[in-house]
Amino acid sequence: RLADTDRSVNANGLAVHGTITKNPVATGADLVAYSGFSSSNYLEQPYNSDLDFGTGDFSIMGWVNHSATVGNTFIDRQNGAGSNVGRLQVGTVADGTLVINVNGSVAYSPAASNLTWSLFVFTRTGGVVTGYINGQAGSPTTLTGAVTGAHNIVVGKNGNSASAYHGSLALMRISATAPTAAQIKTIYEAEKPLFQENAQ
Repeated sequence: RLADTDRSVNANGLAVHGTITKNPVATGADLVAYSGFSSSNYLEQPYNSDLDFGTGDFSIMGWVNHSATVGNTFIDRQNGAGSNVGRLQVGTVADGTLVINVNGSVAYSPAASNLTWSLFVFTRTGGVVTGYINGQAGSPTTLTGAVTGAHNIVVGKNGNSASAYHGSLALMRISATAPTAAQIKTIYEAEKPLFQENAQ
């Protein structure tokens, strides 16, 4: 099956289901974004034990561009039957705020600006989850649930083939470590120029 490259040291790519649109993030830019998601158009990685974070630290981040009226999932690691046991899910709510679901409990980021590129980050350190948008932190929330189970990870929709993301994604990353607030600001400032016209 056609796969999209995992550009980390793990080289564990994601299978392409259906057709995924890849377009430059801005006119003349080298960086591309993924869009066109639906119940049949999405990316998927089979179960990967490296993503069994248990109750430990982790982070998930990437760049999103969507309408503030969207309320959809763009990353979901769950058993496909709607269960929240061991789940890790990220999406948007109606005002453009991002939400993370960890084993059935949720935390929120600040709201992302409408129809512009924004860097989101969710970190969990010592059982506390914090959401960031463009380097700005939201309210910390205690989420100690375990992220575990032999689940696939899906990008572009939720694991139940519903709530497809109606926006664009770029530079998505997930890790068993969590950057500091200062490191997140550095990442934002370093990557922001990639989303300008003619950025190389």
